[in-house]
Formats: sequence, C-alpha cells, structure tokens
Amino acid sequence: MKRIFSLLLAALLLITSLLLLSSCTKKEDDSPVFGATLYSEADHFLIGDAGEKVYKLKYAEYETDEETINALLSGKIDYALLDLEDVDLSELEANEQLKVIPYHPITQNLRKEIVIVTVSGTLFDDCTSVADVEKVFSEQDANVASTEWDLFYSKFITYRGYKDVLNGLKTTMLIAVLGLLIGILIGTVIAVIKVVPKYALLPKILSGICDVYVGFFRGTPMVVQLLIAWFILIPAMNANVENVTVAVVVFGMNSGAYVAEIMRSGIQAVDAGQLEAARALGLGYWISMLKIVIPQAIKNILPTLGNEFIVLVKDTSIVSFIAVVDVTKAFRQIGDANYSYIIPYLMLAAVYLVIVMLITLLIKLLERRLARSERRR
Repeated sequence: MKRIFSLLLAALLLITSLLLLSSCTKKEDDSPVFGATLYSEADHFLIGDAGEKVYKLKYAEYETDEETINALLSGKIDYALLDLEDVDLSELEANEQLKVIPYHPITQNLRKEIVIVTVSGTLFDDCTSVADVEKVFSEQDANVASTEWDLFYSKFITYRGYKDVLNGLKTTMLIAVLGLLIGILIGTVIAVIKVVPKYALLPKILSGICDVYVGFFRGTPMVVQLLIAWFILIPAMNANVENVTVAVVVFGMNSGAYVAEIMRSGIQAVDAGQLEAARALGLGYWISMLKIVIPQAIKNILPTLGNEFIVLVKDTSIVSFIAVVDVTKAFRQIGDANYSYIIPYLMLAAVYLVIVMLITLLIKLLERRLARSERRR
C-alpha cells in the first residue's frame, strides 16, 4: 500500500511541477506584441505557415497594412511585420515616428522579404545589427513554457477542451473494460477446449481452430487488425457499425488470444485432484470445470489479468486510426488547435500513469480480499 501511495504522490508532484514551471516563467503579457496584415507572408511567418523556424510570439492580425501601422503608432503592438514588396519603403523611412529594419535574417529564405517596423527610440537604432534583430526574436524562446501553458489552458479550460478529454477517457475505459470482458470469455472457452482430452475427433478439430485463432491475433499487430476490420470486413459485409463497436470487438478478440494462454496456464496450475474429486461426486466435466477449476484458475491468474487490462488501456491509443476519439486523440486535438504539444502530451502521460496506478491498486485490493477469503477456509 505504501508503494502505491508513493506512486500517486509522484504523479501529483509531476503535475504540481508543471504548474510551478508555468508560474515561474516570464508572463506572456510582458513579451512584445507583433502585428501583421492578414494573409501576408509576414502573417504566415507569425502563425507558422511559412515552414521556417516558428517562434512562440504574441501577435495580432489586421485587415490592411495601414491598420497594422496605425496599431503600431497607437501602441497596440510593439513591432509590425510587413511584406517588403507591398509597402512603400521610402514612405515608411520618411516617417520620423517609425524605425524600419528592411531585412529580417530569420525569414531571408522566404519567397518575399519581410520588413520590420517599430517606433523610433526603441531597441532598433542606427547601430542595430543583423544579430540584434535575431536576438529580439530568439529571446522569445524564454517564454515558450508559459506560452505553451497559456495555449493549453485556453483550449482546455476557456474553450472547454476538458469535455473532449472526459469523453475520450470514457471511450478509452469503455473499450478497455469491454475488450477485457470479451477477452476473458473467449480466452476461457479456448483454454477449456485446449485442455479437453483429445480422444474424439471434434476436440481435435476445435483445438486446431483455436490454434489458428490464437496464432493470427498474437502474430499480427492490433492496429493492423483494426484496419482490416474497419476498412475491409465492415465494407465487405455492408454493415452499419459504429467505429467504437468495431474497436471493442477487435480489442476483445485480440485479448482473447492472450487470455487463452493465461487461462490455460491457470487451469493447468490447479491440482488435477480437484477435477477428479468433482467427477467422483457425480458432476459432469463442463460443470466441474465451470464451478470448481475455473474459479481457482482465475484467482491464480488475477495479477496477469491485471497486466492484460493495463496493456489494453494503453493500446487504446491506436483507435484513432479508425477515427475513434479516445483520450490520446482528445489531447492531440488540443495540441493541434495551437500547434502546441508539450503540455498536452505531458498531461496525457500523467493521465495514463494515474489510470495504471489505480488499476494496480485495484488488483492488489482484490488479491488481498481473495487471500483473506482463503484464510477463513
């Protein structure tokens, strides 16, 4: 129990550290504001469409170059980025209120040159070098942590991205839980067939079918099984089935192949005298297996079933291949909204970590409960 609480404390410390990191960095409001005209090359640079190095800059967009310059003069922005071929450079330089830096080293490989304009008397003076201009942008990297957190907070809280995360978490657990239950059912049937004496022809045929089943689902990746089911089998059957249902079935069938071997080892670990005693009391073979052997086998394999459940929870991260929005996809969408992935993916890792620790705790509690029941006997 102490170990479990230690793991939970470690996860809590991780989340707390992220919050402290965001609070210890420079505030976004203290960083300079850059402005650009909509759909210009400068605008593409600011929002990351230029394909060059993307800085985490605070920026604003305006309809025309004139509005951008007016915003600069009124103090709404600190720097205006304009396309060089779209502005009258001599007119800008003639304005005593403005300071013009016509060549921007960061964007020199773009199709169009970008001119930087700011108000006179700022960092940019007649002695400003190319390195000085580079430094203005490079210094913004110090704000990446706070900017990443602000972007995540905006999408997660302000725009209620947490609802998508909760729905994704519900989908993740639904697929994992139902997949495990189906897997236990299929695996138990296969395990019983495998341990049945092969005196007759039917048990041999069924055993061969089970070998093919287990071989296929253990020998191919689960993502391939999902793709085959969704893009080949469902269209071939002309069936109208939801993608979540397909994911549950595939996860269940895949889990069944692994649970079959787990269950078989559990059944074989039960003393053979248990089955013989049940048969001597007049119980049939299948009743003896169902009521005497299998319950003891499940108790023996409970930790391994817990591991299988953990594997299923983590493997649900692949269901986005068939357009299922699980918790991984939900956090990825939050990152995609702002092209900011550091905080969403760290939070995703923390969510999986907490889920796994809770499952581990649940399995330990079940083991202790079964152990107490055994001692009472």
